[in-house]
Amino acid sequence: MTSTLVKEIHDKYADDAADQSIDVSWKILAPKKPVAAGSGNLRLPPLVSLASRRIKSAAENLEDLRKFSQSITELDLSNNEISSWEEVMKILECLTSLKHLNLSFNPLSSVLNADHCKHPYPQLTHLVLNGCQASWDTLFIVLDTLPKLKELHLSLNSYDCVKLPMTQTNNDAKTFRTYDTVETLHMNKTDITKWCEIGKLGNMFPKLQNLVVTENKLEDFSIDELGTNADTFPNLKTLSVSNTLVSNWEAVQELASFPNLTEIRLQGIPLLQDYNEKQRRMFVLARLPAITRLNGSSVKDLEREDAERAFLRHYMNKAEKPARFDELEMKHGKLNALVEVDLSSHKQTTVQIKFENKVKVFRVDLNWTLSEFKERLKGFTDLPPRKFTVSHFSGDAPIYLHMDHATGRSRRLHSYRVDDGDIFVLTRKA
Repeated sequence: MTSTLVKEIHDKYADDAADQSIDVSWKILAPKKPVAAGSGNLRLPPLVSLASRRIKSAAENLEDLRKFSQSITELDLSNNEISSWEEVMKILECLTSLKHLNLSFNPLSSVLNADHCKHPYPQLTHLVLNGCQASWDTLFIVLDTLPKLKELHLSLNSYDCVKLPMTQTNNDAKTFRTYDTVETLHMNKTDITKWCEIGKLGNMFPKLQNLVVTENKLEDFSIDELGTNADTFPNLKTLSVSNTLVSNWEAVQELASFPNLTEIRLQGIPLLQDYNEKQRRMFVLARLPAITRLNGSSVKDLEREDAERAFLRHYMNKAEKPARFDELEMKHGKLNALVEVDLSSHKQTTVQIKFENKVKVFRVDLNWTLSEFKERLKGFTDLPPRKFTVSHFSGDAPIYLHMDHATGRSRRLHSYRVDDGDIFVLTRKA
């Protein structure tokens, strides 16, 4: 049996202020004490979660829903049975303080008549339509009513292309509308296979700063006949294209063409399967000079320099060199190949460990990684490895080991030329 939004609000929250169980999985935390809704004994928090409660309509009497207009700022209605967009418009009309609305996995494939959208709903800034199967034409009508929308989620819909909201000018020329307030767009796991379709999203949302298009069957990032990524995504700062089908380095190099892109997530692609974790990060960074965060981790200057030098040495003796090779050789000059040193005959050494007022002589295995070394020192420091740093003193020259550095964690001690009598100083992090 289906229900209404008003009925489910009463069923969940009426006379239950003492021990409400609020679902806060949608990022924003509700206050500990619910706020009075101004309707009898009913008290509501700003975030109301009514997922999977067989809701089909807004209310039998809309005045009952308007009573909550000042209380609800976020509403999760995912996995319900709302199939009419007219019911969605009623909810927006009544809840005038609503900023976040999650309608994921409601069967909203029906056509929305523009006549039912007579005025805008400027209060809404975040809209989640994952798995709703809304058509592009319906989506355009909805977007036309949301003049302050900042974030839009369209994942898990069976789109195989992107349609533009075409209009006609007075001289019968065709153009398309744009939605300039949208800054963040999630469109994961659709049926889109061509980046030129994703490029249309840049045309539709020209102020887009954050784009998440993971788990799509994309093979490259070429716009084709539509122009360039620089023209299509002039404001894009973060891009997530993990778990796509990228299989060549030329596609990765194309990511350098976005003029303001500084953060990328690029994991789970066929191209990187044959490389270890360090190599994956190194070869991607060497090709993308403007990236400051890769796969959630900050890129430090030293890591970038190491990656670029390793890139040069990797390709220096190869007949075919990437275009990036000449740029990096101009930056770093011609490098000599590294001499491989076999340290297998000298696998252990004795060092001195200092931590605050404690000193200990320690036998270390030079094949340990720095992460393994720190793990063995936690008993000496009574601290987890992430809570202290390590400095290595060889002779009079201190060499700081970058244990928070992505490439440093897997680096083995013998690569630092650790020798008998060397000193390691451990420092507690603030």
